[in-house]
Amino acid sequence: MEFTGVLSTHTHPWLADHVVGGTVLVPATAFLEMAVHAGAVTGCRTVEELLMPAPLALLPHESVELRVGVREKDADGRRALSVHSRPSDGDAEWTLHATATLVPAPPAPQPVPGPWPPVSAVELSTRDLYSGLARCGLEYGPRFRHVRRAWRADDEVITEIELDADLAGRAGEFALHPALLDACLHGAGALGLFDGGKLPFSWQRTVVHATGAAAVRVHIRRTGEDTVALRITDTAGGAVADVETLSVRTAAPVAHGEPFLTVDWAPVAPAAETYRVAVPDDGDLSRCGEERPDLVVVPVASEADPALPGAAHATAAGVLELVRSWITDERFASARLVLVTRSAVATRDGEEVPGLAQSPVWGLVRTAQREHPGRFVLLDLDVGVEAARDVLDVLPRDEPQLAVRAGTLLAPRLTRGPGPATSRGWNPEGTVLITGASGGLGRLVAQRLLTEHGMRHLVLVGRRPVDLEGFGPGVSWRLCDVTDRDAVAGLLGSIPAEHPLTAVVHAAGVLDDTVISGLTTERLSSVLRPKVDGAWHLHELTRHLALDGFVLFSSASGVLGAAGQANYAAGNTFLDALAQHRAAHGLPATSLAWAPWEHTGMAAELSRTDLDRLADIGMPTLSAGDGLALFDAALRRDTPLLVAVGRKAGRPRSVSDDPGPLSHGPVPVASRTRPELDASPLDLVRRELASCLGQDPDEAIDLDRGFRELGVDSLIAVDLRNRLNRVTGLTLTPTVVFDHPTPHRLAALIAQKMEPAAPEPVDEEALRRAVATLPVARLRTAGLLEPLLTLVAETSGRAAPPDGIDGPGGPAGPDAADEPGGLDELDGFDELDGLDELDADDLVRLARRSLES
Repeated sequence: MEFTGVLSTHTHPWLADHVVGGTVLVPATAFLEMAVHAGAVTGCRTVEELLMPAPLALLPHESVELRVGVREKDADGRRALSVHSRPSDGDAEWTLHATATLVPAPPAPQPVPGPWPPVSAVELSTRDLYSGLARCGLEYGPRFRHVRRAWRADDEVITEIELDADLAGRAGEFALHPALLDACLHGAGALGLFDGGKLPFSWQRTVVHATGAAAVRVHIRRTGEDTVALRITDTAGGAVADVETLSVRTAAPVAHGEPFLTVDWAPVAPAAETYRVAVPDDGDLSRCGEERPDLVVVPVASEADPALPGAAHATAAGVLELVRSWITDERFASARLVLVTRSAVATRDGEEVPGLAQSPVWGLVRTAQREHPGRFVLLDLDVGVEAARDVLDVLPRDEPQLAVRAGTLLAPRLTRGPGPATSRGWNPEGTVLITGASGGLGRLVAQRLLTEHGMRHLVLVGRRPVDLEGFGPGVSWRLCDVTDRDAVAGLLGSIPAEHPLTAVVHAAGVLDDTVISGLTTERLSSVLRPKVDGAWHLHELTRHLALDGFVLFSSASGVLGAAGQANYAAGNTFLDALAQHRAAHGLPATSLAWAPWEHTGMAAELSRTDLDRLADIGMPTLSAGDGLALFDAALRRDTPLLVAVGRKAGRPRSVSDDPGPLSHGPVPVASRTRPELDASPLDLVRRELASCLGQDPDEAIDLDRGFRELGVDSLIAVDLRNRLNRVTGLTLTPTVVFDHPTPHRLAALIAQKMEPAAPEPVDEEALRRAVATLPVARLRTAGLLEPLLTLVAETSGRAAPPDGIDGPGGPAGPDAADEPGGLDELDGFDELDGLDELDADDLVRLARRSLES
């Protein structure tokens, strides 16, 4: 017999509140419920034993298939049961999570009357029950927090459990609702049963006497170091369930992957060869001299403004001007520009980031690396440039982003792995401030905090009014420009003392997309302000407060780089660095580097082409449900930077596309060699253009129409130029598409550039004089004698030289002089060695006489 089903936090939302070590796990009580249900169907109502070899993780945006198999009865009437799962979206192998043995049930025990609570029991406070369990890694959300009262009597804990109204209404659908049965175990935390992150592993002799309970009394008695016994009754003392022995042990690894990416910095080897390196004074490219360097190293200037956020704006603007100059300077077409920051990124959690003002440079240049592959390198040092000169000569060629810490070269890698869980819960009586609440994303997050996280007091901040219908009395709206420090100070001062500020969610931001070549300092600054200025003001004005959370809505474009979003990426890498800065000072901080949310927030301003382009580099859109589930999971992490792109994202959609400046491994630098083309230049342009436009390669394109008429915008033009550079090995200019505005004209340019270079002009008389000085022996040694004689023969319109003169037949042998046309006919030179005395003119003359004879 087999039972099947599908499980997810969407079909069973209450499961999302059962979190262990930062990961949503299906509770052991759910597997027990499956076994009890199967036992009721098969007439085996006692679960003699249930073992949990592996937990089942539920990712926020995925579902799993379940298969519960029950075997036929054995000779003793027992039935074996197993529970397997696999992701619903593929043909992955099944994973075993539980095994059980089912037997016929014994008679139900009689009620045991007695006083309630027991006379000898001492009541315990439940105020810190769940914070204590959180310290053990058991992070229960509201839908699992059902312990109302608790008492202690020696090695026994007695509790009263009652489901909330929403779950109580569905209690009849279960033998025992898993959230209720799980809450029956929580009192064992007072006995230290879950210390060290232990979880239920083995259930012995479990029987359910009465089904559908919504309120119960529980006696938990310790029977060993890692074991307890449970007796569960209803509120009148009637038997509900008994567990003879429950054993716990340290949990096995989680079965499924982590929904977040993190940035880890791994050691890399220096290059085997050294480079020609130029370090121009004051970053002035005109001072590089006549030599053509491989690397031009420019330290990012420390701006005169010592205060943030002004210094961040000035630094980013200076680098933007340098980058724009670099991509149009043909002197450095084959060189890479190395931009050096000083402690502007954290290479590990807890590392200080004193170079916050330079952190936007990383987002800006990551975008430049997307738009102009192979032209830029980012390098972050923990010392000055002069102290690191030996490193500059050996930078790995295939690593576009590097850091040096204590003399070791490090490169960033995107990895998955469970982050440390946080034991801090958000105080529901405090106030949460949400900036950017005028947008759809801020509104969704506000609703989520109310419905899923138990928050009661929200202040929504925006530049436009927020419709508060449906929010409830504890939610208010304030008009505030977060880029104005005084306005932010006034906003914070208006929060009532009876509900003090306990958390901040900074979701404010604007988009103004354009390629690097079209980006001005004004457009850069307008996008930086809500990110950089707003976040810094909130940080400065709240850092003295005991906040539960400080969440910054960043973007994966800052981490991955996204063509056309240099200003947006720059603002977001500041948020990422600020989160690391706060964490280093012991302040709560989480920067969520989001993939775009579908139809929500700023992603609603992007076209389908824009969204497809982001998906190509590893940022497919998130549904609102997926994004909110990731938000829930992030609040249970204690990691300053989380890349929230979902489990399947973080790598290019097409393996033929450039993987970008930061991926799962090293990224090769664009080759400057010219490969053999597999198509004509026109066919090549047609193919790559179709790919850029999302068309079928065989779809007809009018090759005489202008690129703009065909739908090519500045971002597509950058993509097309980069594709053509990769397949041809050329170095086409950034504006090549619009300088040659039709496919035919662009193909003609490529054909011209692919033609072999015309030979250099030769001074024929000078060459003849130089050749005349060469002895024949030298020509023979160099392998030039045969080609020269053959060329003379062809020029004279005669046959090739005889085999006797080092011709195709082989070297002249001892008898060569006796053959017709041999050496004996060459004007009296009757010995082979005589050739060594001939000059070039003699050789040519004698060759002609030989051919005429």
